[in-house]
Amino acid sequence: AHRMNDFRLYFANGSVYEKTELCFRDKGLQAHNNLNQSIDCNLSPTRNIYYFNRHTFVELCYIEINGCWKGFWGENCTVPCPPTCIDQHCHPANGSCIWGCDPSKCLLSCFVSTGICFGGCVLGRAGQYCNKYNLAYNQTANIFPLGQSNAGLSVDGLISTCIIFSSTATSSYLQVEFGTLSAITTVHFVFGRENTTADDGHTVYCSNTTDKWIDAILLYSGKRLDTDITIFAVCKYLTYVPPMLSANNMVELCEIEIGGCPYRRYGDNCEHVCPENCLGQGQCDLISGNCLSGCSDGWVGEQCDQGCWKGTWGTNCTDTCSPKCIDQHCYPSDGFCVWGCDPQNCRNNNCNNQTSVCTEGCVDGLVGQYCNTTSYEFAALINRVYNTGTRHPQWKMLDCLRSIV
Repeated sequence: AHRMNDFRLYFANGSVYEKTELCFRDKGLQAHNNLNQSIDCNLSPTRNIYYFNRHTFVELCYIEINGCWKGFWGENCTVPCPPTCIDQHCHPANGSCIWGCDPSKCLLSCFVSTGICFGGCVLGRAGQYCNKYNLAYNQTANIFPLGQSNAGLSVDGLISTCIIFSSTATSSYLQVEFGTLSAITTVHFVFGRENTTADDGHTVYCSNTTDKWIDAILLYSGKRLDTDITIFAVCKYLTYVPPMLSANNMVELCEIEIGGCPYRRYGDNCEHVCPENCLGQGQCDLISGNCLSGCSDGWVGEQCDQGCWKGTWGTNCTDTCSPKCIDQHCYPSDGFCVWGCDPQNCRNNNCNNQTSVCTEGCVDGLVGQYCNTTSYEFAALINRVYNTGTRHPQWKMLDCLRSIV
């Protein structure tokens, strides 16, 4: 081990001589007698450098570097770093923010160990990290039975103002209206801890009518949660139903924050409109704007902003334009010819400018919708179909029948 005395470990994000940062330096002669050494360094490099300049040889048998990719932590590096961690750097073992956390959307500040905001969020933000647009902020809220408390205090953006209502009546619930159809990804409750039970029975519903029981979707049912409830639903109303407990039991709710965006919008403040060519009623990812259900016919790409390349059309641009479309140009959405059809080989030079089908049949010796198959080839094909029972992969029986006609 003495041959390793005075060695150094550097982390670098460039060449050996550029952007290096010292991770560890041995203290000198006989500093380490252990051949197996473990050294902790909270750095984010692209390469590791073992440096030694004692003019002797190096007996380094094995080096193991443990950590996670930027933005993740945990045993298998699958847990995302808290969104408030500066530059998305967190400790790979515990998820704490290495360079600190960004408190810009927190009302007071944030915990470096977890990234969670304390004191609530600035107005209009939602979630324990205050990283979501708050659909509930200053919207219409109602408590049932009516008259128990001022329901608006639960959506005023302030955790210092709370409402108290009974959880013993079978019809007790709090309902928030978004004003428009919205995509919800997060629900965050701030309860008055002393007055609200942590038992099972806290339920959350999503619906498009004020009657939660008609078409409601159950989003959550369980114990009181003081962390974000991650879900995905599209609706106009969110209803919270407290657990049915013994007489005189009350619920103290200081704020209900609902993260998401109005339908077909995305962005940090829902300021962008989803791409117009998104399939599935046009919904997109609330952060990136990428289409969630694929693209409309004739479009490809994550945001469905790339048209089909020449000669193709349809879903994912997998269909081929008709061989009779002039210059192989067809509309990407329906396959109709852009410049019209080539009437060559069509009887009387007549073809449909949209579908490119020969409308009066073919000149003698040719068959098919597009008159691009010789009678000899067609006869051989029919013989194969009827004699072997197999079908040529490029033909469907309907095409065969049309060709005969």
